[in-house]
Formats: sequence, C-alpha cells, structure tokens
Amino acid sequence: MVAMNQSFQSYQSQKQQQGLHHVQTLRIVQMSTKELIESIQTELNTNPALEIDPTKNKSSFYRDEHGNIVSHEEPQHKISFQGSLPTESMPDQFANIPQEQDGESLHDHLMFQIELCQFTPKEKRLATIVIENLDENGFHILPPHHIAAGYSRDIVDRVLNALQSLDPVGIAVTNTIESLIVQAHQTEQCPEHFDAFLRSLFSTESTQSNTPSRLSLSETEKTQYMTFLRTLHPFPGKLFSSKKVHYIKPDAKIIIDKETVSIEFTTHNAPPIRINPKYQEMLEKKHTSIDDEETQNTSLDRKSVRSYIRKGEQFLTILALREKTNERIITRIIEHQTAYFLHGLRHLKVLKMYVLADELQLSTSTISRIANTRYVQTPTGIHSLRFFFSLGTNTPHKAISRAAIKDEIRLILEKNEKRPSDETIRIHLEQKDIFIARRTVAKYRKELNV
Repeated sequence: MVAMNQSFQSYQSQKQQQGLHHVQTLRIVQMSTKELIESIQTELNTNPALEIDPTKNKSSFYRDEHGNIVSHEEPQHKISFQGSLPTESMPDQFANIPQEQDGESLHDHLMFQIELCQFTPKEKRLATIVIENLDENGFHILPPHHIAAGYSRDIVDRVLNALQSLDPVGIAVTNTIESLIVQAHQTEQCPEHFDAFLRSLFSTESTQSNTPSRLSLSETEKTQYMTFLRTLHPFPGKLFSSKKVHYIKPDAKIIIDKETVSIEFTTHNAPPIRINPKYQEMLEKKHTSIDDEETQNTSLDRKSVRSYIRKGEQFLTILALREKTNERIITRIIEHQTAYFLHGLRHLKVLKMYVLADELQLSTSTISRIANTRYVQTPTGIHSLRFFFSLGTNTPHKAISRAAIKDEIRLILEKNEKRPSDETIRIHLEQKDIFIARRTVAKYRKELNV
C-alpha cells in the first residue's frame, strides 16, 4: 500500500503585466490606416471631448449624419512594379482608374465577343484555348507557344491580335507593359515614341526621375506622356473581376534628386483630431455643468468632463507616438536601402527585421506588423515596407537579396531566346559569384512566372 503525504511549498515568481494604456498603445501603433480611421471614429463617437480639428483638416474629413468619418478625396488605385513584372500595386501615374464591375466575368465577356469575330473553326478553337489560359488580369498564364501546339505562327499571331483588340483592350499579353503598349496603339492620341518612354519608365536600372534625360524629353513632353498614360488601364482584365478593389494611401513619399534620397511623410491619411475647446473652457468656468447639442443636451458635471479630456489627451499622445514610430522605421529602412533607390533592384540589400528592431529598440513583432500595413510611394511605384526586408544568400564579397537574384534570373532569360534550363541558369549565376542550388533556381523561376 502506497502512503500519500500532503505538503505545502511556497515560491516567488515575477510576471510582467501590461496595463490597459500600454495595450492600447501597442494596438494603435500597429494598426493599418483603415483600422486607425475606424478607431478614431469610435473615439469620436464615445468621447464628446474630441472633435475633428478644422484648422489642420487639409483632406476635408467630416462626419456625416450617421457620425461616420467621410473624406471628399477620391480613392486612388495605385500599383507597383518590381522589375518588368507588376505586383499588387502600381505607380502613382495610374490614378483615377475605373473601378471593377460586378456581374459578367472576363471569360464570359470574351467568349461572347469571339462569336462575333470572323474566325475560321480552327481559329475559334485556338481563341477559346487562349481565353481559357488568361488570368484575372487578362494576361497569359502559360506562354502562347506552349498552348498553341499544332497551329502555325500566322494563325497564332492573327488570333492574338484579334483578341487584344476586343473589349477590354489590352488582354492576351504577357504583362502590364505589353498591355499598355497594345492599348496605346489602339488610340489616335498615342504620343510618338510612347513605347520607348514606357519601357524606360519602368526600367529596373534607373529611376523615373532621370527618364527625361535619357529620352531627351522636356517637362512639357513628359507631362504629355504621363497624362496619356493615366488614360490606360494596367490590368484590363480586372474590369470584369469579382474581387473587391483595395485602395492604398502611402505613408511616405520617396523623392530622388540626383544622388540624394529624401522622404516626405504623409500626414493626411487619417483625420486630425483635437480636444474640443468648449470642454476646455468648461473647466475654467465657475459653473459645474455644460449643455451641448453635440452631447444631445446631456448635462455633464466637471468630473466627467475632466475624465473625457484626460482620455482624449491620452489618445492624442498615442496617435503622436504612432506617427513618430512610423517615421523612425521608414527613415531607417530608407537609410539601409538607399542604393536600391539610386541604382535599381539588383542593389536591394539583405535586411532582416530583428536587425532593425535592435537598432530602434523595438520588438520584432512590432516591426513585422507595421511592415505589413505601411506603404511608401517611390519613383518606381508603391511598395509595402515588407518589400524592403529581403532575405538572401552570401557571396564571396557580399550578401545578395532574393529580389536581386530573381532580377538576375529574369535578365538571363531575357537575353537568351532559347529558354535555358535551371542548371544553365545556375551556372550563369555562379559565374557572377551567386551560388544557389538548381532547385532554388526552379523555385525562383516559378515565382517569376517565367
């Protein structure tokens, strides 16, 4: 029989417990702009001592009859480029792009139109195959020559040219640049040498700021090109997509002036708020209550007003801390990646989040959450801050980022008419002191969709 004894033991331990104010601070600092506006609206609805500051309200924010924050500003659809292929966002040139339509899909819209084209049965079959091979942007998923086996080059070219002229104009191409060129050639207003301007504008080797000097364009001519560019759609297939458009407002703008990189921080993404002066005056007066239409004529004693003001001041302090944290992180990232802005994608440095966290004395999780919800406008487009945190591989001379390696692979493929094998590309990279495995080359080619 086993004997059982009970005994009491005491021990000491330390636990860190975060206060409500600290928790609220971390939550707001890590919010996206959309979440921040919603949080400000909640504070305005629950704290009568806060109001939108009319003296700093440059973006025309106001509250409608339901108490919701509304801005007169029209949203801008912005998309960015990395190399010659588009990513989720695009340069500031593409403002005021038509929004997506609900209802008919791109596939159904194109299938209806090919019934009206004067295709032979063989051409119609090929057109159907090509349409089935288009993604939501209207671009080829597989190269046309992979899906057009058994068709002559003349038939393939004739079908592609016909599809590219259907509505929406600019589909059945490889990428956005080709789509913009096709759209431009369909109009009579296309400026001369627009193709060269477009390819130069999105070159990975230089920035938008020095485009005029390379093409010998005056500022008037450059304005003419950019004005025409805004009339085109970078992703024509999205006009018939069922997905919702997400508009992005950058938190900072990167300006390149010769060899100098400067940052212009955006301050109008969220409505500026302040303590309502009526409540400040109430504390200074002798009477102990205030009646206000904004508070539905509810009488407030001085203690309640003081509490509202104190909570409002705490919220304003947190907003100021959020803005300061944004500026610190963005500034330090730009300092690390200055070579990228001046010389292109292949100069994007390896940068890890824990390194930045140590430099700024912030947690890695805070850096990660902020990087996912902040954007900067650069001469080559709008990028998430996460884009600038790049892993990579070590070479005998320096570390090189994954983005730079992918760009090298893309350049190798562009220079070779015959599609080189993964092993051939690996050997080419090895000659440039970039040592990666063949399976890694295959992985990067798949990510590049080439």
